[in-house]
Amino acid sequence: MAESGYALSMLPAFQKIVSTREKSNIDIMRKMVGEIEPIVADIARHCIFEGSASEIVRESGETDKTKIEKHEGSVEIRTVPIDEFSYQDVLEKLWEMAQQLAQSTAKQIIDAISDGADKSGNVISGEGKPLSEELLLEALSTMSHSFDADGKWQAPSILLTRQQIERMAERHRNQSAHEKAEYKRRLSMIVCEKKAEYDREQARRILAG
Repeated sequence: MAESGYALSMLPAFQKIVSTREKSNIDIMRKMVGEIEPIVADIARHCIFEGSASEIVRESGETDKTKIEKHEGSVEIRTVPIDEFSYQDVLEKLWEMAQQLAQSTAKQIIDAISDGADKSGNVISGEGKPLSEELLLEALSTMSHSFDADGKWQAPSILLTRQQIERMAERHRNQSAHEKAEYKRRLSMIVCEKKAEYDREQARRILAG
């Protein structure tokens, strides 16, 4: 006895097509994650084929292990006729997952940076105050800096939220010419001091080698 209605049927799956689509989706999501959280895109990746941690041996000989954490995203996809599920729908679902991955990955990166800063003692507390040029100069003065073969300063990357960037841009627009010149003068002094420290360190390495 036949029942009224219609039967659901699956389209045949071709492994090569499935694999190609899967790789494309992963590439698209990686790009989306980088757009959502640029810090994730700016950090180089490397593969670890086994184990649950990555081990780094620092210059001092100290071994530092970084635990590997799992990041995942999930979405709900309704069962609809195939002609009602467009490629735009696919991109929207990928974007939804990318947001989840970006948030958890960025948090892990920031936590790792904070942990490293705590261990090195290079932590500057703003004590709840808004970010300012004074805090930036204080932070730069506590850091080690790098210079290229021509002696040009390799400015460090600074991670800021969108709100902090907007506030700093507004502060810069409202500063007088004298305030801007004073900031540049103090920054130049810090860079000169750090260049001298860098040169001394390089000289010690040459003598030790």
